[in-house]
This record gives sequence, C-alpha cells and structure tokens, in this order.
Amino acid sequence: MQNLFFATLNQEMNTDAKPKNRKFRHQGKTRGQHYMVHNVYRYRELFKQPDAALALFETMPFLNGGLFECLDRTDKENPKQPSRIDGFRDRADNPLSVPNFLFFCDEQKVDLNPIYGTKNKHYDMRGLIDIFNSYKFTIAENTPIEEEIALDPEMLGKVCENLLAAYNPETEATARKQTGSFYTPREVVDYMVDESLIVYLVRKMPSP
Repeated sequence: MQNLFFATLNQEMNTDAKPKNRKFRHQGKTRGQHYMVHNVYRYRELFKQPDAALALFETMPFLNGGLFECLDRTDKENPKQPSRIDGFRDRADNPLSVPNFLFFCDEQKVDLNPIYGTKNKHYDMRGLIDIFNSYKFTIAENTPIEEEIALDPEMLGKVCENLLAAYNPETEATARKQTGSFYTPREVVDYMVDESLIVYLVRKMPSP
C-alpha cells in the first residue's frame, strides 16, 4: 500500500520531462540516503516481477490534492525524531505489520471505547474486504439527475474534502485551510462550463 499510495497515486507519472519519476530506490544505497523520502518504490525483493510491477504502476494516474500524501514529517529542531503517522519505514527491527484479520475477519464486537472516547459501548467490526464488497465502485461519474448509489470519484472527492477539513491540534489549523483545497460540486462545475461555453460561442460565432 505504501508503494501504491505514496509512490504511485501521489507521484507524477513518468513523462518525457521526468522519465524515471516512478522507480524503485537504487540498489546498494544505504537506508539513510532515502530517509523520509516518500516518492520511491520500496521492497523490490518482495516482488516476483518487479519490472512488470513498475510497468503496471506507470499506467496509473497521478491523483493530486493530498489524498494519498504521506503524513510522516521531520521535526526541524530534531530531525532524528520524525513524526511517524503513516509508518513509511523498512527497518528490520521495527517492521510495519498489518494483521490479516483486519481484511478478512467475520463480523465481531471490538472495544473501541478508548479511540472514540466512549464508555461501555460495543462496536461491530467487519473485515475491509467484506466492507468493500458491499459497495459498488465505479470510475464513471453519474449525471447530476441520476440517483444510482455508487462510490464514484465525486463521492471520494467529498470524502477527501471532509478529511482535509479535519482539525489538527498540532498545527491548530485544517489541511484544507493550509493548502486551499476545496472540492467543487458537480452541479457547480456543470454550470460554470455551460456559462463559459455560452460566452465563448457568443463571441466567436457570427451574428445572425
């Protein structure tokens, strides 16, 4: 997921200007030379066909806007103590581990009270794969008048904006305020495009 999110979806695609923008980190280089570098592929040795994987990643679009940005940061006053939020690391003595039951477990009750600040409340949890299978994913955005329930890019954009609007107590600001990132609803985009085309055609078309 680190390779998919940070080094692919959050990284510009290979272009003539940047022909090797998406690449595995160079073999033989020390770990320190890529410390806190998020835009390179890691774990080449775990790929059965690393070159084929790179070729596949090259076809995936760059999704700007901060949705897949790595949140790990280095403290300017103490650079040896980074703020590990997304856990982009490959140290053998401190590996990133995601247990399989988070993806494949049957529905069960878990204690999330410390996380949500509640008391004596039980939460039902299902595996991520089971949750994803209950939704319809599509890359085709419906027209404003359609009401088909599906997870399309527009809904993901709204989710991203809500995440950007979340308050960060460390910076005392929101990511949306810091970056100026706002998701424009499709109805507004349709109106702006229609009005712009009307103005353009009125200017360019000969008078009757």
